[in-house]
Amino acid sequence: MSSAPALVQRTATRGSLDVVVDVVGLSPDPVPYARGLELQRAAAARVVAGEDRGTVLLLEHESVYTAGLALQALGVPDRRHTGGPG
Repeated sequence: MSSAPALVQRTATRGSLDVVVDVVGLSPDPVPYARGLELQRAAAARVVAGEDRGTVLLLEHESVYTAGLALQALGVPDRRHTGGPG
């Protein structure tokens, strides 16, 4: 995998509404999960600050393993702590 994928920003205007679409990290160069979360939080902060009406993030992040509490209640071990994949 290469270094961080480049962010491509496009703005589309429809009537009086500008829609900002950030395109970053599509296959074969997915975004690390933490970076995708950073982008999402930054977009939300811009809305809260009144700097942006909203941004669509179009990205593919790397695979993640999510077990959740429901699986723990069923006795399914968290593979991150047993040496398994994920």
